[in-house]
This record gives sequence, C-alpha cells and structure tokens, in this order.
Amino acid sequence: NMPVNSLEQILTTKAGFTLDANGDIHVRGGRTDEISYMVDGVKMEDPLYRDTNTDFNKDAINEMVIISGTFNAEYGDAMSGIVNITTQDGGNQFHGRVEYTTPTLEESPYRTADAFPGVEDEMEYQETSVMDNAIVPSPGQLRASLSGPIFSKLSFFLSGYSVNRDSYLPHGYNSAVDGFGKLTFFASPTLKFALSGQLTNSDGQGYSHPWKYRSDHQTHTTNKMNRQIFMITHTVNKNLFYTANLSRFDNSTKVQVGDKDPSEYKAGKTGESVYFYVDGDDSRYADNRTITYRGKVDATWQANNYHQFKGGFELIQHEINVHEENAPWPSGANFQDIYTKEPFEFSGYIQDKIEYDYLIVNAG
Repeated sequence: NMPVNSLEQILTTKAGFTLDANGDIHVRGGRTDEISYMVDGVKMEDPLYRDTNTDFNKDAINEMVIISGTFNAEYGDAMSGIVNITTQDGGNQFHGRVEYTTPTLEESPYRTADAFPGVEDEMEYQETSVMDNAIVPSPGQLRASLSGPIFSKLSFFLSGYSVNRDSYLPHGYNSAVDGFGKLTFFASPTLKFALSGQLTNSDGQGYSHPWKYRSDHQTHTTNKMNRQIFMITHTVNKNLFYTANLSRFDNSTKVQVGDKDPSEYKAGKTGESVYFYVDGDDSRYADNRTITYRGKVDATWQANNYHQFKGGFELIQHEINVHEENAPWPSGANFQDIYTKEPFEFSGYIQDKIEYDYLIVNAG
C-alpha cells in the first residue's frame, strides 16, 4: 500500500539507499553491482555484468528483507547490500487487483521542435514517442494480479506489469512488460512445494545530446529475461527445518542501432557545429546471453536457547555467450570480444547464532 510504483522506489525509502542521476541504486556509498538481489532465497543476477531484473511487479512481493553492512556466512558475493524478495502465495480465497497510472504528469515540454523560446534548432527535430516501439500498446503504467485456490491444497498467484514512459529530455524511452506466476502445494502442514516463473521483456534508450536529431541512429537496449524456481520447504520437527531449490535464470541483452548488424554500421559524422551528428551510426553493438542453473540446500537447527545452527551448500553452472563490437566500420577501432564459456561454482557454509541476554554473536 506504499505510494510507490517500482522496486527502486521501494528501496529508496530505506535508510542508506540512494538513487543517482542515471537511475542506479547505491547502498552505503557502494557501487550498483555490489548489491545482490535474491528471489525466494535464490540469487537472480547475470554473471557477466551482474545485471539484475528490477522490473518486478510490487503486487508479487510478499516480503522484502534488506541487509546492509556486515553479512552472515550464508551470504556471499556481495559487498554493500542484499535484497531478498519473498513472493506471494495464493490463498484460500480469490483476490484480484488492477491499477493504471496515466503518463499525464510526465509530459515534457522538450519533446518538440524549437522547445526553448527564442532558440531555433540547428537541424530538423523529429519528435518520437515510446509508443512507436511499445511492447504493450498502453501508455503509462498498468499492473494486475489474481490469486486464489485451485483445490484445497493447491493455490495460484498471477501478476502482470507493463510500463511505457518517454524520457523528459528530447528523446529516450523505457518500455517493459513483466509476467509472474506461482503454484503452491501444501502436501502436509509441514511440507510445502512451490513452482514459480517470471518473464520480462524490456526495450530502452537513454538520451544522448549529440544524437538529438538522429535518435533512430543511436543505440537502444533490449533485454529478455526468464527464470524458474522449484522450491521445497520441510519442517522436520519444532527445532529443525530445511529448504531446497532448483532454479534456471536466462538473460539476453542486445545493444544495437535499430535492427542493424555490425556490418551495416556507418561511421558517425558531425555537421558544421562539430557537435550534433548529421550522418552515420552510434558505435556499440552487443548480443550477449547467459544461462545459470542453481541447486541449493539450507538447513536450520535450533539446538537450544543459546545456539541456532545453520548450514548449506550451492552448485552453480553458467553458460556465457558474448558477442560485442565497437566502431565496426572500416576506419573504426573494430574492437571485437566474442567467446563462449561454461564456468562452474561451488560454495558452502556453516554458522552458529549465539544469543545471550547481554550478547549476540554470529560465527561462521
């Protein structure tokens, strides 16, 4: 019920979180890629550049735990913060929600020719709109969710989200659509199975002043992400429970001018002002894809009033395919980075939370 529309806006309400001019989140002064994002206890980030999908429907969030500063042994590969999202389960009753936000308050006075009084554009300005490339033809922001029972022990949760926003500057846009679904089955009061999946497609372009009059020749970025998680939660007795999950995370990112291949790029040329481009294309091209498979088991045992032991292990297999080029025209740098790798990771931990009236120690 918070008056926020995105995961970033939720996080920036917390102490220590800040948003920079590019819209990137920082925690306690750390870099953006030093934050680890987890969904239902599973890390969801691209192993190549640590990109994380933040186009997450807030209606699908049941709980969000934020840890900044010192971390227990179970959390690795993070420097400044950890965000762990627990997704919604379906309930015994049907619930639905639809919310739409118009883009009226986001209209810009700069997305037109001769936007500044007394100042004429040096070249012909062509007005563009996010709706020219929108994935879902609905301006503004639309989200919906539906949940309920399928039968006594099986329930579902579904949510969808789309956003189409123009930049406040002369060009640039952000278009995204996200779908999430989850099935939850209670085999017994102490044994729970859950299967969830998420699919996100996005397309965006930032504003670059030199390309003001040729924004269709500036690069744009498309991203396709899908993930699946199968999770088991079993309470063995009042002092012991464990969770086990298997997951797959598939992330594809493409950076290009229009739909051109690198061989079709032309060197950019400026006009008389030696500032605005009048011919040619932007220089970057990328077509990267990573697939990550994870298997993870965690167990927690409350030995007595003073000691809580927790341990676990994780196996990770990556498939990384990279194709990046820069300035691929004959007189350009012709930089190329093309490779395929399949790295493997293994990790494990054990820790003891020691609690007395006057002291708490986390040793791991």
